[in-house]
Amino acid sequence: MVLGVPLRQYCWSLVCTFGSMALGSACVHAYMKPELSSNETDFERQAAARRKAIEEVQRVAYDDRFNRPPPSGSGSAWRQE
Repeated sequence: MVLGVPLRQYCWSLVCTFGSMALGSACVHAYMKPELSSNETDFERQAAARRKAIEEVQRVAYDDRFNRPPPSGSGSAWRQE
């Protein structure tokens, strides 16, 4: 196996490291209760504010970009005929 470590010891080390990570995660979630501490109204309010800010930036960008009148003549502005 890797660096002369027997397969049994390698597997035991792998199980122990993964087990300690999973146990630590379970302990933190049990102590902190992250899924229960957030309020849905707070999340909805933040999402609405984020959408409103994005819409405002897009509106300003489109206003700045398209504030001149369309060119006269037939066809699109990008088509040269």
